[in-house]
Amino acid sequence: MQANVAVFFRGIPFLIILLSAPALAQEEDWVHLPGPTGGTMQSFAAVDDAIIAAPRLGAYFRSTDAGRSWQLLFEEKWTRNTIALHATSDDMLFALSTRDVFRSSDGGAQWDPCEIGEIALYIASATDGTVLLGLRGAVAVSTDQGESWERSYPVQDGNRDFKVAVDDAGNWYAGAYQTGLFRSTDRGASWESIDDALPNDVVYSVSVSDGNMLHAGLNNATFRSSDQGETWE
Repeated sequence: MQANVAVFFRGIPFLIILLSAPALAQEEDWVHLPGPTGGTMQSFAAVDDAIIAAPRLGAYFRSTDAGRSWQLLFEEKWTRNTIALHATSDDMLFALSTRDVFRSSDGGAQWDPCEIGEIALYIASATDGTVLLGLRGAVAVSTDQGESWERSYPVQDGNRDFKVAVDDAGNWYAGAYQTGLFRSTDRGASWESIDDALPNDVVYSVSVSDGNMLHAGLNNATFRSSDQGETWE
């Protein structure tokens, strides 16, 4: 009996090592980057083979070595209020702030305001460079790198902020809190509801992964669809 107990306890360290191996392997997939400074990171974007970072406390920073080092890129009063950075397929960089929307054609060195007329909280873009901004009750669309904008309305009299996404096939998606989830197959000319099979219309997030996998974050649930919202799991 004592021999069996001794063998058992001698085997515990080996068992711990075996159980820890997957966890250690997972940790090796992550690297702690040195900065940039400025508090919590609000957003990142990749453009022109560089990473642009927007810390909460102000300036934008750029890294050209995969985040191993960072250099000050741009700073203005409005950068402190950045909500999101987003780069399009044609390397136009957009910044959403709590005051306005800005764009940069030189990797973030210089910025110009976009004439939107209201605050945009969400952004997505298509493979052809078309940009969608989620507004309250509408989606703003630009086909000329943010030079001009038109409104598209997924639903009439909507009064919530739309989250937006685009898949590789060119389908547009827009969803809003207590409003529902919608799809456009004709570049915003018309929209159809695709949330009949979903448990509620409390849409907190809309995103596309792997080119065509649609995700909807709802109240107490997350669903995905591989057929443009026809069916959900």
